[in-house]
Amino acid sequence: MADKYDLDEELEEKPFDLKLFLRMMGYFKTYGKEISTVAFLLILNLVVGLLDPILIKIAIDDGIMKKNALVVTRIGIALLVLYGISFVANYYRIRLINRTTQGLIYDIRKQLFEHIQTLSFRFFDGRPVGKIMSRVTNDVQAISNLMGSGIATMITDVLMLLGILGVMFYLNFKLTFMAISVIPLLLILLTQLKPRSEKAWTETRKTMANINANVNETLQGIKVIQAFSRQKHNIEKFEKINMENYKSNVKAIIIELFMWPSVELIGMLGTCVVVWFGARQVISGEYSIGTIIAFTNYVWRFWAPLSAISRVYSQILSAMASADRIFHILDTSPEIKDAPDAIELDDIEGRIEFRNVTFGYNPDERMVLHNISFTAEPGQIIALVGPTGAGKTSIINLLMRFYDPVEGSILVDGHDIRDIKISSLRRQVGMVLQDSFIFSGTIRENILFGKLDATEEEIIEVSKATKVLDYVERFPQGFDTEVEERGARLSAGQRQLLAFARALIAQPRILILDEATSNVDTETEKHIQEAIKTLFSGRTSIVIAHRLSTIEHADKILVIDEGKIVEEGTHTELLEKKGVYYNLYLKQFRDDDDTDAESIIV
Repeated sequence: MADKYDLDEELEEKPFDLKLFLRMMGYFKTYGKEISTVAFLLILNLVVGLLDPILIKIAIDDGIMKKNALVVTRIGIALLVLYGISFVANYYRIRLINRTTQGLIYDIRKQLFEHIQTLSFRFFDGRPVGKIMSRVTNDVQAISNLMGSGIATMITDVLMLLGILGVMFYLNFKLTFMAISVIPLLLILLTQLKPRSEKAWTETRKTMANINANVNETLQGIKVIQAFSRQKHNIEKFEKINMENYKSNVKAIIIELFMWPSVELIGMLGTCVVVWFGARQVISGEYSIGTIIAFTNYVWRFWAPLSAISRVYSQILSAMASADRIFHILDTSPEIKDAPDAIELDDIEGRIEFRNVTFGYNPDERMVLHNISFTAEPGQIIALVGPTGAGKTSIINLLMRFYDPVEGSILVDGHDIRDIKISSLRRQVGMVLQDSFIFSGTIRENILFGKLDATEEEIIEVSKATKVLDYVERFPQGFDTEVEERGARLSAGQRQLLAFARALIAQPRILILDEATSNVDTETEKHIQEAIKTLFSGRTSIVIAHRLSTIEHADKILVIDEGKIVEEGTHTELLEKKGVYYNLYLKQFRDDDDTDAESIIV
């Protein structure tokens, strides 16, 4: 079911929302001293900018026209001092803004990243990783751009406009009305062309995203592309996407090249009117040359802030859309969280009980588990078998409390897991998946992920037990060998053994193996089986098995089909029943061997 987050995913801009804007500005609270200093420097720079033409007027009227070199010299020195003050003020203002902006980026990303860590699995279901990453990177950057340069530009330009208008009206109110008479024409131009420009640039961003996605997919699937000799097909596909990007960029640039020169042309038109009328006033002796030159200077400065403000407003709307998505994540509460009176679980025996558990990933849709009940006594090995999609992994997800059941309860040592602190529960459980995730870094760091304060002796001990030491010793750097992203330097079997070591070093009382041997060769499987014997020792174990031959010695086998336990018992008992398990075993035996499977089983 689509939610607000999904619907607004590609939204580039959002109408101005005062509440949302004020919430964004709330991040400035911790930077009060820096903001006050920036505001002071802005005002100082503004005053310098407004004084500049006035001093030039004085230099012309009282210095050049009256041939008074002393006045010209004094004004020149005053201008140099003002420019020096402006330079220093700008330097420290930009420095402070950049530092504050980087601090804001740090704060927002930290808050967002920490919150994402707490969210339940249901939040991530159906949400592409790239979209969530975009919240942490692109959307935070959009807010940062607004808070950094955008807000400062907006405040500066608004104050500058008001100041310029005030001085212009003071100098000559007739010329001022003539200068601003072209503003309606400017507004018409911007309202007509600005939306087209923004739409065009939005299209370029989308086509660029398509290029990135295509290149990423090509690089990841290069083996498949070359194996099927589909390079030409892939190049043609890329050329089509690349051409779309080319066309959208050309269109956006053409609009841009027409829009801003047109703005300047309108500004020039207003300036021409001022110069023409001002020249007539100078000739008639009504105003001095210095006044007209100062006024013309102000007119030139009047148009730049107008254009900048229109750009910043678009920046605000873009930041609104980004902030809306970010705050949606921050406002999402974890579905799975500790109860107020949750208990700490220490030194458990490892008894697991499922009582009439019914579960669905989306409670409004079909259930994937129906009335599941079973018990695993301490130290027992419970195997879950059944066809793909039967619900085996869902049972594990519930035991790890990645989700909560819709009905029923799950108990560990007699305690409902909803009454146990999540961190305490998961410390007692070790988990090895079919495709165990190996982090970039060293072999040592990946093992220590299971227990951050483990000693060197513990690392060596678990590495021996899980056969990791057998291949570690072949690397020159030993445990300090870099495995690269997702363990790229290791084979599938080596990665799996490393995952076993990571699980074992935590000394869990409950062990979960999710088809942990299905992706390795026969020789590696023998090593893994030996490692598994060490892992099973003294632990309650839940095993999802693809190869039924690996769970023949399980204390209990549960056959899951369509979310229900259809059979349970030992390997021998289930074969004697000649039911679902018998047929699964018979089929797998025939797939693995050409001999008469049924006669061997019997």
